[in-house]
Amino acid sequence: MTSILGDTPNVDILTRARNLRWAEAERDLAVFTVDGVDVPTVSIRGLIESKRTGRLQDSADIQVLEKILRLRAST
Repeated sequence: MTSILGDTPNVDILTRARNLRWAEAERDLAVFTVDGVDVPTVSIRGLIESKRTGRLQDSADIQVLEKILRLRAST
């Protein structure tokens, strides 16, 4: 199930993701604070796993996310 909040930018709230289970995602959460509220979210590595669907847009997203990981590793 997916819920979309807001206009622009919008936020997708997923209750399950393809190729990624909560038990796996929970080990490597990223937490952001928005207006004083901690918001746990999947890590970049978890997001990459959830996007291994074969869809063209997901494949393009994976390329960008992997580039972010490489840039972070080089700094």
